Amino acid sequence: MNDADRSSRIQKNGFTLVEMMVVISIISILASILIPTLIGYTERAKEEVCKDNCLQLERMYETYLMVESIEDSEKVFEQYMHDLGRDICPGNGEISYVEGEVKCSLHSGEEDEGDVPYL
Repeated sequence: MNDADRSSRIQKNGFTLVEMMVVISIISILASILIPTLIGYTERAKEEVCKDNCLQLERMYETYLMVESIEDSEKVFEQYMHDLGRDICPGNGEISYVEGEVKCSLHSGEEDEGDVPYL
């Protein structure tokens, strides 16, 4: 058996343990970077859905009050929410109507709009 046959035979055996460990470590490093980013995107998406739903609910409720000529009260809003019968917040936050605005207990925190979003 000459050296050319021996080298071609070695190449057919597959990956070495060191090569496999390097590939697995690179994949784990990429996953450790990617997973928190994806979690942040899903949380941000839930927050945006909640805010949009609250804004739509606020407009619908105000229209309902005007059309029915009803004064706003906590009981009227609770009945309206019950009749509406759909989830507003994907995080199951409590929805309330305070000072003319629909607010979610989870997603209505004050935030600085001047920040640059992290991509």
